[in-house]
Amino acid sequence: IFAFDKTGTITQDKPRLAHFHWINENEKQTARSVLRGLVELSEHPLSQAVKSELKVDLADLSEVQNYPGEGLEANYEGQVWRFGRPDFACKDRDLEGLPQSDSVFSLLDSEYSISCLSNDGDLVAILFFEDVIRPGVQSVIFALQEQGIETVILSGDSESGVKKIATDLGVERYQSRLTPAEKMSWVQQQQARGKTVAMIGDGINDAPTLACADVSFSLAESTGLANLHSDFIILGSNLFVLPRMMQLAKRTRHKVRQNLGWAITYNLLAVPLAMAGLVSPLLAAAGMSVSSIIVVYNSMRLHANVTDLDQETIKN
Repeated sequence: IFAFDKTGTITQDKPRLAHFHWINENEKQTARSVLRGLVELSEHPLSQAVKSELKVDLADLSEVQNYPGEGLEANYEGQVWRFGRPDFACKDRDLEGLPQSDSVFSLLDSEYSISCLSNDGDLVAILFFEDVIRPGVQSVIFALQEQGIETVILSGDSESGVKKIATDLGVERYQSRLTPAEKMSWVQQQQARGKTVAMIGDGINDAPTLACADVSFSLAESTGLANLHSDFIILGSNLFVLPRMMQLAKRTRHKVRQNLGWAITYNLLAVPLAMAGLVSPLLAAAGMSVSSIIVVYNSMRLHANVTDLDQETIKN
C-alpha cells in the first residue's frame, strides 16, 4: 500500500484562501489581528495561505499552543482563541446546524478545505481553502497502480475536499478528518494485516506516520520534522521518482535473486567436482573468476534499466 498525505504532498504546498465568511461581524477587527498572530506561528500550508492574504497587525498573544493535525490555540485578553479543524475550534458546534445563508451551505458541501476561528468555543469565522493538485501526480498514481500497488489518501481535511481530490486522481480508498494519531493507527492496522505500507508526507503532523511506515518519503521542501522521520528525501518536486524507485527496487531484488541462484548452482556443481579431484586447481580458480564476472555483469545490467526508467520519467 502506498499512502499519500493530501495537503502539501498531493496538492501544492500553497493552497489559496478562496472564501472568508464571518459569523460575528462585531468581532471582525479583533479576530483578524488574532488570526494573523496565530498563523504567524505555524508552518502549515493553510496557515501560510492566510498569512499571505491577511495584511493586518499581529495581536499580542500569550499561552500559544500548536496541536499538530488539529490547529492553534492562544490566549488574548483573557479569552481562548482557536484556529484549525472545525471539531477542534468549536467542539460542541455543528457547522451544518448554524443559521447560514444558502451560499455558505453550498460552500460547506463543496470540495473546499475548511478551517474555523473561534473565541471561547463560539464560532467567529469559517475559512474556505482551494487546493491545487501538484503537476504530474495523476501520472504517479497511475504508474503505481500499474505496478499493482494500492494507493490511499490519508488526510485531516474535510471529507468533501478529500473525496474530490481522490476522485480526480482515480484513488478509490481515502481517509478524511484524521488526527496524526489516527493516521499512525491506520498504518499500524494495515501492517497487522500483513501489508507493507509506504508513506509520503510533508508536515509536522505526518511525522508519526512517516516514522511507523515500512518505508517513508518526504520532499526537500517539507518541514524539518517530516524530513527527520523519513527514510528518503525527494529532491525537487517531481513525484514520479516514487514509481521509478519502486520499479527499480523490484528489478534490483530480481537481480539479487538471479545472482544468488547462479552462485549457489555453480558452487553445488563445482565444489564436489573439485573435492573429488575431477577439476584441477587452475581450472577451479578460472571457473570461480568467470562466475564472479557473470555476477558483476548481471548486476551492471541494472544501469540499462535505470536509463530506461529515466526516459520514462522524462516522458511523464
